Amino acid sequence: IWLTLCFLSLVFAVPISQDIDETYIEEAVMDHHLDGTIIIPAEILRIALRARRYIKPWSITGVAAILIVMDQLSAKNITLNLLAVTMFDEVDNVVAALLLTESQACKIDMLVENMSDSERNNTARLSFFWTRLQGFFSIAFLIMFIYFIEELTPSCGRLTFVVFSVAFSYVPLVIPLLQGIDRIVCALKTSERRYNAMFCAKD
Repeated sequence: IWLTLCFLSLVFAVPISQDIDETYIEEAVMDHHLDGTIIIPAEILRIALRARRYIKPWSITGVAAILIVMDQLSAKNITLNLLAVTMFDEVDNVVAALLLTESQACKIDMLVENMSDSERNNTARLSFFWTRLQGFFSIAFLIMFIYFIEELTPSCGRLTFVVFSVAFSYVPLVIPLLQGIDRIVCALKTSERRYNAMFCAKD
């Protein structure tokens, strides 16, 4: 059962990672066309993209954990529950594929192609690492919660409260905190390189 859960959790992490990757691309495209200007609707959209990136994966994982725990732990039930959650997660992409015409889809692709190579490479490099990391965090949360379910929830009535209090309180802050630390380290390294270059130029 646990091997099946680990394997299906890896498969479950794929649409989560793809969804997070889409938010990085959409925000990069928006920043490219805004070109530093601040527009209130665009900032509202940015907040929605950040919520979709940092909160939505944990809420989906929390729903999957509740469905698995409340049902009998078997390979069939785990597969069906994860498949159901994944299907609802992909509803927006399915609706877009049904409603958007081919010309509209081409226009969306053109927006990405209008970005410079450096912007595309930077977005691809940034999204590749953080989306995989957040996907693995979601897997770890799902498996650990199911494994320690008896210690975490002494009573069945507290199951939903425990899952969503964890999924919406501390856990979503992990990735932004790590990203902030990474940006600080990169900024310090960049300033150190500039200082060394200026010092060498003076010599």
